[in-house]
Amino acid sequence: MRQSNKIHISSLWTLHGTQCVDDMVMIAGIDNKKQISDRQKLQEIENQQREEEDEECRIFAAAKRKMAKLRMEKEKQLHE
Repeated sequence: MRQSNKIHISSLWTLHGTQCVDDMVMIAGIDNKKQISDRQKLQEIENQQREEEDEECRIFAAAKRKMAKLRMEKEKQLHE
């Protein structure tokens, strides 16, 4: 009789342990989804910053070309 009690207690612990593992997996799944969501938000922010930096570079390059063109025109006028 004593041996069957051990099996019964062991079975209860296994069921309880399985529930704890299931709970931990569920919590880990929620944490994983949050991490994925946070990573996606961070990537979106980084992409937006990269696009803004690229736009600033394009504006700067256009201004630099314009200044070079104006300088060449001014030098041309001085040498005429």
